[in-house]
Amino acid sequence: MKIVLKADHIAPGGGLTHFNQTCKWFARLQPSWRFIVLGREGQQELFNEYTTNFEYHYYKKPSKGKISQFLWGKFELPKLVEAHKPDLFFVPGNFSGSKVNCPTVSLVHNIAPFSKRYIAKEKISQKVKLHILRAVVINSLQKSDGIIFLSRFCQRYFAQFYDTNSNKSITAYHGRPEDQFKFVDDSKTLSIYDIAGEYILSVSHIFEYKKMKEMVDGYLIALEKNKNLPPLIIAGTPYDDQYKTQILKKVEECGYKNKVRFIGNVPEKDLSVLYRNCSAFIFSSSLETCSVILIEAMANGCPIICSNKTVMPEVSGHTALYYNPTNSEYLSQLILKVLSDSELSQQLKKKSIDMSLNYSWEKSSEKILSFFCQLLNKEYKYDDNKSLAGV
Repeated sequence: MKIVLKADHIAPGGGLTHFNQTCKWFARLQPSWRFIVLGREGQQELFNEYTTNFEYHYYKKPSKGKISQFLWGKFELPKLVEAHKPDLFFVPGNFSGSKVNCPTVSLVHNIAPFSKRYIAKEKISQKVKLHILRAVVINSLQKSDGIIFLSRFCQRYFAQFYDTNSNKSITAYHGRPEDQFKFVDDSKTLSIYDIAGEYILSVSHIFEYKKMKEMVDGYLIALEKNKNLPPLIIAGTPYDDQYKTQILKKVEECGYKNKVRFIGNVPEKDLSVLYRNCSAFIFSSSLETCSVILIEAMANGCPIICSNKTVMPEVSGHTALYYNPTNSEYLSQLILKVLSDSELSQQLKKKSIDMSLNYSWEKSSEKILSFFCQLLNKEYKYDDNKSLAGV
């Protein structure tokens, strides 16, 4: 079996985590299959290249901007795919480009272009981009022979564009992180980020729909009620600098400049340390397909306070204390409750770990590989000689 993967749209975040993890398990589960990754220049440092049965090819044109990337995907990519003569073309990043002469499977990662509330709050230029992206994604889904959704919520959401009840779509969740970092020196890692003592943690790239401003407002309200609250540490890339500036301005005006800290993007091995040492974890996003951050937080035993929107209750189940991400006052009450009730905190930690055991990168990857075979009318054979070499 030969699979070509379109990877030029993969970027840091949940999409990159999913790509690296599934590729790792593809290599382990089916060492006799061949996988060819087609990416763009500059992605070499993002991908964990697996040497057993993977080939990686990087191209300059898709790295020269969105228009160049679109044209490359539409006119040049199909020729590159067809030159490899694959059994199947896998697109783990929303849109596939032009139709190729083999079955295509797409994986839906981003539903922001389909949210009217999200689009309404954007600038005109961004609205235009999102509407174009929406049209491109719909077109790609309708051309695909199979669709992979990351949650039941996402599958239901796209039922208006695609027959999600057919045997041509599946749900495959993210997996829990492996514990390869459990022997990291926690104190040394925390000192890198100048963290000492208790702290509240939030992990998210900075966008308006992540509701970070409302989350910080909730923390500031709680701080007014208890001046001794631990600091709020926010890890993630500030893709919206203006939004971040607004948050910091509000914090400074309230006189709590040293209580709220943005520490930027944090490597995976360091994130695991931040997760397992926090006193409380807050996830405030209003729009997700399947949050890998929530699964990571659960796997590390965080007491979680979480948005009740979109997919979050499906992913976290009974483990979290939920709130409307626009209700800062209620969030402040939950923060104070978790930090003042040690018994509740311990219960939430145990529930998080137990819930995280439901998520497995190995099982999700095997489900995807089996789906490929189903679409090709082939029997999926479990390889008894699973390889760990080179991965």
